[in-house]
Amino acid sequence: MFRGTFEHTLDAKGRISVPRKYREELTEGSEQEVMLTRGLHRCLVLYPMARWAEFEERILTRSQFDLQVIRAKRIFVAGATECPLDGQGRILCPPSMRQYAKLDKDVVWVGQLDTIELWSAEEWERVREAALESSDAEMTFDDTFSAALAQLGL
Repeated sequence: MFRGTFEHTLDAKGRISVPRKYREELTEGSEQEVMLTRGLHRCLVLYPMARWAEFEERILTRSQFDLQVIRAKRIFVAGATECPLDGQGRILCPPSMRQYAKLDKDVVWVGQLDTIELWSAEEWERVREAALESSDAEMTFDDTFSAALAQLGL
């Protein structure tokens, strides 16, 4: 399980070191590759390949004409890229994903039990503070869509 937060730095080539604690779990067995995709709240989400395969299977069991499924595929599947871990435990984050998540230099890895989020340090602080102060009355479109995905079992 992925727990905790870790601050890291994005290098000039767009590489980010995956925290050792996460890397050990990600690379159990011979797997040296992860799936990186867009998250709902301007972050990126890193999936172990086995967990990503489960996610895709759940999407495939849903109607291809369900509007929430279509939206999920457009956000998560179309935005996904396979990322090998290099010999130093880093992944290369594509420029389009760095732009989407507003990643500049300082980044934060955030464990989410079965996945890992990657945030710009500034955005993470803002979202974390908002989460501590929020109420259900402050739901955004992303929150509503997230609730719809949960009802679909995604």
